[in-house]
Amino acid sequence: MSTCLSELQGAIARIPGGRYRIGSDRFYPEERPSREVAIPEFQIELAPVTNAQFASFVAATGYVTISEQPPDPQLYPNLTSDQRLPASAVFQPSAATVDRSQAMAWWALVQGANWRHPQGPQSSIDTLDDHPVVHVAYADALAYCSWAGKRLPSAVEWEVAARGGLVDADFAWGQELNPDGLWMANTWQGQFPWANDPPDGWFWTSPVGNYPPPPMATASSMCAAMFGSGPALPILCPPGSRSAGSSKAAPICAPIITACVIARRQ
Repeated sequence: MSTCLSELQGAIARIPGGRYRIGSDRFYPEERPSREVAIPEFQIELAPVTNAQFASFVAATGYVTISEQPPDPQLYPNLTSDQRLPASAVFQPSAATVDRSQAMAWWALVQGANWRHPQGPQSSIDTLDDHPVVHVAYADALAYCSWAGKRLPSAVEWEVAARGGLVDADFAWGQELNPDGLWMANTWQGQFPWANDPPDGWFWTSPVGNYPPPPMATASSMCAAMFGSGPALPILCPPGSRSAGSSKAAPICAPIITACVIARRQ
C-alpha cells in the first residue's frame, strides 16, 4: 500500500473549483457543522514536507526555528532561568489512570527538543530524512513556504484535498477505519494515550509515502486559516482518523507539528 517517496515529492494535485461538503456532525464539536463551501481551483502537493526538504531550507537560509531559540523575554517576562532555555512539547505516553479530559497530561515541555531532535537532545533524525518534519511553529512554516515560493493551505482546502472526492465519509479513505484489515494512516493503535502497539512498527512518525494517498499527515498539520469563517490564523489539522469512543483512532501527534502540505493557487 506504500507509495514511493520519489513519486510523491513535487507531485501536485489539481483540485477543481466548486462546492464541497466539509466537517462532520458525528464526531468532535470543532468539526461541526457539516456544511457546503465554495472554493476556487487550487493546487496542492501530495506529500508533507520531509526532514530532508526542511534541512535544505535551513542550509540555504540559515533559518533557526522557534523551538531552537530561547523564549522571547518580552512575551514571557516571568520565566525562571530554566524556563528560558530552548524547548518544545513532546508527546509522552501516560499512565492508564490519566484523566483523558486533560490533554496536556500526555505532553511535556522538553529542553533541547526541536526538528533536529524530535524526542529531546538524545534523539536524532539521522535516519529519518523521508519522515515529515516536526516541531515547526507557524512562523517557521510561513518562512519555509516563502522560501519555496508557495503557501500553506487553508483548513478548508486541506480537508477538501484530503477527502479525495469522498462526500461525508468518516475517514479520508472511506467509512471503515481498517478496510480489509489494513491501516490506512499512522494512527494510534491501542489504548490512548498509554498503550501504542502499532502492527506497522511506527510509534512516532512514519516515512512519507508509507501509506496511500490522499495525503494524510503522520503528525498534526499546519494550515493557514481556521475551520470556520474568520481571520487567517494557524490551526492544527489532525490526521484523517477520528473516532466515536474508540481510542484506536486517536491521531498519533508525534512530537508536535509538521509543516504540512504546501498549496499554491493557479
